[in-house]
Parts: sequence; structure tokens; C-alpha cells
Amino acid sequence: MSTSAEGSIVRPAPNVDAVPMMHGHRTDPIRLRLDDLLTRSFYSGPGYVFESEPWVVPEDDALLQAFAEIRDQDRRHAHVLGVLIQQRGGVPQPGVFPWWNLDLNYLSVPTLAKFVLEALDEEITLYGELIGRWPSDDPAGRAR
Repeated sequence: MSTSAEGSIVRPAPNVDAVPMMHGHRTDPIRLRLDDLLTRSFYSGPGYVFESEPWVVPEDDALLQAFAEIRDQDRRHAHVLGVLIQQRGGVPQPGVFPWWNLDLNYLSVPTLAKFVLEALDEEITLYGELIGRWPSDDPAGRAR
């Protein structure tokens, strides 16, 4: 807290945007979904596979290539979601790592494929809900 030259107290703007640990006062369902999807895209289920140490055999190459392509698309989605958050007056900031409690080390790549597919299935559902809630008077936002 600081004071101005006139001696009055200067307080932070009431609309300062930040991602709280809990959703707190933020109730806009579109913004909540954007934040959630940004976090999921930023950290990326397929990207997490590459951060772990899976059990890999030569036959896994095609799956690993698919994971890499999905991870690249997740990075693109994170950028698009960040733009949408900014357009709604927010600051894009990923939340807590969504899979912090999963240890993917030493699992086989086919087993990890199940994890990736489940994560993608959840995200497709979340995107569908977001599109359904998006304001009809914002066709540019819907198109992103």
C-alpha cells in the first residue's frame, strides 16, 4: 500500500486479474472454462509424456510421433486461448499442473496412450461446453 502526493491512500485496482488458487470470486463460466483449458493446453497431457521416462521400444515410434504432433497443437491452442482471455479483459496465466499426482515414469507407451486419449476426450468435452456457452454476438471469438 502506498500514499499519493496528496496523502490519500492509493489502493490496487479492484479489477486486477490473476488466477487464484481457488476460483474464488470469478464466476463467469466462459472465463473459468478458458482458464481451465489454458492450463490443460499449456501443460499438455502428451507433453507430460515427454517429461516422464516411459518404457519405450522401437515399435512405439508412431505413437510417440502422434504425441509430439498433439503436443504441438496443444501449444497452438494455449496461444489461442491466451488471446481469448486477453480479449475478455484477463491475463493468461496457467493454473496448477492438472496431473501433478500422476507418475507416468516407466509405463509403456501403449499405456500412456490411454492416458493421452482420456485427457483428450475430457478436453473435447470441455471445448464443446465452451463453444455452447460462447456469446452468439461474438462470431470472431467462436471462430477462434
